[in-house]
Amino acid sequence: MSSTSTPCLTGRVAIVTGANSGIGRGIAEAFAREGAKVVVSGRTQERNEAVASSIRAAGGEAIAVRADVTQEEDIVALVERTVEAYGRVDICVANSGGTEAGVTAIEAMDTTMWRDVLSLNLDAVFIMYREALKRMIPAGSGVLIGISSAASIRQTGSAFHYGAAKAGVNALTMSLAEHLGPKGIRINTIVPGFIEAASTAPYLAVESVRRGIEKRIPLRRIGQPDEVGELAVFLASERSSFITGQHFVIDGGQTQRMVSDPPAS
Repeated sequence: MSSTSTPCLTGRVAIVTGANSGIGRGIAEAFAREGAKVVVSGRTQERNEAVASSIRAAGGEAIAVRADVTQEEDIVALVERTVEAYGRVDICVANSGGTEAGVTAIEAMDTTMWRDVLSLNLDAVFIMYREALKRMIPAGSGVLIGISSAASIRQTGSAFHYGAAKAGVNALTMSLAEHLGPKGIRINTIVPGFIEAASTAPYLAVESVRRGIEKRIPLRRIGQPDEVGELAVFLASERSSFITGQHFVIDGGQTQRMVSDPPAS
């Protein structure tokens, strides 16, 4: 199933949360093409199984495991099910996230909305890493990959709670790299800009909005989930064996522009 003559993740066991659509699906499928055994996880088991079935139909290996990452017991069970099926955890991608709790001005935001967004976008990453590390540390190897957002490094308007949570994911990467390096474990973060996904679909479906976004991106287009997947493959493989504690922005150059810059003509 590999796109190259020598798959770089052959036999590795990878958990990908939020893997039944968008960026998560792109990562799960890219891992499978490179020979990984993939655990496809998300809140909707039917959609999880659809992705896992697609991977298997293409010659890869995958199982579907339902988990709501805002529920600690679901994360614990996800890792346990992975070990039950494959015996270990080599790669953990904490991809689940979003602003489902809603957005509003800070003076109108209640504590519940704030906590719900941090629970999904930051707390879940901490718990996912913690549970995966319980398996990786005894094995003396492993790779953690967090999926952050360009919102962590640039103005996000009313989604400031989302930006703050994703900035926390970036900080977690930097903080843990020193602790995990001597244990043989690498940790990095992918920072996507506008990617074709369920979370961006409402904006991108409006043609005028889409054109406006594309004009602010130096490469003049929206990114694709498989492009994030290829970056994740690199970070999960030995091709990046001397890289840890880093953030990799994949946004077509958008964050290099000042927020106040007018759209390019």
